[in-house]
Amino acid sequence: MVMFLSGCNVWTGGVDTLLSPPKLSKQQQEIYQALTNSIDTKISLKYPKSGDYLSAFIVANFDDEPTEEAMVFYEKTGITADETSLRINVLDQEDGVWKSVLDRSADGSEIETVIVSKLGESDKISIIVGYSMLQGEKQLDVYNYSRSDSESTLEENLSDTYSVMSVEDLDNDGYNELFLVTGNTVSSYAEAKVLKLDSNEQYNLTRVAMDSNTTDYVQCLYSVDETSKNIFVDSVLGTGTIETEILSLNPNDYRLNNVSSYEKVLSVSTVRPSGYVSCDIDGDGIVEIPTITTFTGYENLPDTEQLKMTKWLTYQNKSLVVKYYGYYSINDAYFFSLPERWKDNVTIKLDNNRNDVVFYEYNENLDSSTKELLRLTVSNEDNSELIQKNGYQLMHVNNGSYYFAKISKNINSNLEISLAEVLFNLKFCS
Repeated sequence: MVMFLSGCNVWTGGVDTLLSPPKLSKQQQEIYQALTNSIDTKISLKYPKSGDYLSAFIVANFDDEPTEEAMVFYEKTGITADETSLRINVLDQEDGVWKSVLDRSADGSEIETVIVSKLGESDKISIIVGYSMLQGEKQLDVYNYSRSDSESTLEENLSDTYSVMSVEDLDNDGYNELFLVTGNTVSSYAEAKVLKLDSNEQYNLTRVAMDSNTTDYVQCLYSVDETSKNIFVDSVLGTGTIETEILSLNPNDYRLNNVSSYEKVLSVSTVRPSGYVSCDIDGDGIVEIPTITTFTGYENLPDTEQLKMTKWLTYQNKSLVVKYYGYYSINDAYFFSLPERWKDNVTIKLDNNRNDVVFYEYNENLDSSTKELLRLTVSNEDNSELIQKNGYQLMHVNNGSYYFAKISKNINSNLEISLAEVLFNLKFCS
């Protein structure tokens, strides 16, 4: 089986929110100097909020020439009310020296994301810019850059609204398509679209309706098995809940299908709290969808007192199958998969004094479940040495978080777990 995963996750923090601007590289300094030399006023750089390009300087090959070009997003300071604030400047190289060759207003107020890719059978490089508008909507514009001896042009060939978008080879023909999802508006219904650019520079469009109950979209992910590529869209249903809609593109008739719409049980069974987003929890290239149930012993307690078990589902043969079940910490970004022999035989409790999740052998009820099997805790580097002195072992380090486990040994139970098993069952979204 050949497996692959990609997606269009969104980081909404934005580099603009940093306390100080990032330090420019030598190349960026040269581009910045060429830009400021061409503009007669002070500027502030603007940064995409998500995607592969998080710099104000998008450096790539935008045309068929061997050298790279640069696209810079910026705002002039001290502009008048009737001027557009966000602008685009394109710089090209002449004898190895950067020179501003084009300056124009942008088509939105902030940059959400930038994608540089060929689309379909066209030989042209597409520069896809996602904007946020003053009204809160998102708009994408697709540009083609060209330069001749007389002038440089940045031609817009497509504009549309969107909630999430990405570029992906959805029909496995070796060419990328543009995939986007738009939400419900006054004039249109929620739908997903695939646009493929042919050799005549014309977009071929296929579309399908999305769940009419959704209000927004969180992300889209792609997953490939031996037969097809599926699109997983996490859709917002309302305050605090999301579902996952599963789409696929038929490579034979180029028809986009929303599997969840005609197998309604698929989307209904994925409804869960909004923090539980789909991901590749085990790094195998297949998307897993989280759903929640209740840990053993908590079934009859009020919902606010229950501790939740997470089940991760995969889409196989037109149905959802449970792949893992266990404890998932959204805040600490890890999942511990219960060994099969622990099913219905193990429960958990929280030790808030130590910030531990504690796994116990279940014995009729929570109060009588006192045989401890395993402790998991997460801390930072400063406390790492002290935690290890207390018998915990370091299992994983990620983004400044240190993940520890403490195993109870010689407990005379077939539920006893080894360190290797703990390490194998600890998983992190990738």
